Amino acid sequence: MSLRRISINASLIAFSVVLGTLVIIPIPGAFGVVTAADIGILAGALILGPFEGALIGAVSGALIDVFTGYLQWMPFSLTIHAAEGFVAGLIGVLAVRKLDTVKEEEVSAEIIEMSADKDMQGKVRGNRINWLFTILALSAGLLVMVAGYFLVTWWIYGIGAAVISIPANIGQSALGAVGAVIILRVSTRFREI
Repeated sequence: MSLRRISINASLIAFSVVLGTLVIIPIPGAFGVVTAADIGILAGALILGPFEGALIGAVSGALIDVFTGYLQWMPFSLTIHAAEGFVAGLIGVLAVRKLDTVKEEEVSAEIIEMSADKDMQGKVRGNRINWLFTILALSAGLLVMVAGYFLVTWWIYGIGAAVISIPANIGQSALGAVGAVIILRVSTRFREI
């Protein structure tokens, strides 16, 4: 791993930890909190891939629980956020491979018809497929996070607390997805420069 990639990983871990410790919303009745840490985890997974997404998720998830006093959640947060980063990164990498291997004749007529301008067809096709897989990657990663915390909360505190935690975890996931898309968009523009 290059020094540049190590620096990017460390920056995203620090970014996630700062967001996760600054934005803390307790979940009444569920004995947990909502944070903004998923922004950095999901952005890292989409930009760097599954293994680095898992690393960012594991380290930042554990550190946030240590710094905020939720030590009972640390092993679970480490595991759940690592799985979230891995799954989102894995699908994100597959999206890039799919995008690179699509041939013009394999594209459906519906997508080609989206643009009457012959020069724009490839760009429309590429953006469409890229965003489709990006949404799929984010959704899968976030499903892992929500399901993981649901199961752990159920195991520790019972089904009532687990059910109460679902809307808050979905909200955290949505915030993470929106933030990750913004970072992905900005990082793509920097690559073009």
